[in-house]
Amino acid sequence: MDWNTDMGSENSIDKKQKALRDELWPDAGSWIWDRTDKVNVKGYATIPRLLPLIMILIDELSEKGEGDARLAYLELWSRARDQHIISITDEEDIAFASNCTNPKRAVRTWKDHIKVLKRLGFILVESDGNREFGHILLLNPLAVAARLHAEGRTPPRWWSTFKRRAVEIGAKIPDASILPALTLE
Repeated sequence: MDWNTDMGSENSIDKKQKALRDELWPDAGSWIWDRTDKVNVKGYATIPRLLPLIMILIDELSEKGEGDARLAYLELWSRARDQHIISITDEEDIAFASNCTNPKRAVRTWKDHIKVLKRLGFILVESDGNREFGHILLLNPLAVAARLHAEGRTPPRWWSTFKRRAVEIGAKIPDASILPALTLE
């Protein structure tokens, strides 16, 4: 589905879910955050339905002492637009939104989490002036998972759940070869 052109259209599943919702909760249309309401709703993000499983994998593959990079990853997705590049203009703000809330260590902790995401291959990073993390590119997380699996790094239980869920939602797991080579620094 092309989210840019199909924002107002409903498929048969959407229509069935709307009918069920309206049957169960007749006034719910005004209670929810409806991304198709172009007049009243702004600031939505399109995220992969497999993102919760990707976040579990990030946690599984993070090394002891690296902290929890999952909320930093979610915050990046919430800031991403269709080109999936995030320009970092306020490190303190993005650190806080990533749950790095200790004023003395917030930015340093957030940077550590970004380094985890980069090491695992979920993002690419470019500097901007003196800012080490000036621009971040979100890579296709399904392809990243495929690469990590090909490297033998995904837990078997996680991979089987991931593949099953991908089939359920009709997602195609791309070949890892679509990704740029990882550079270790």
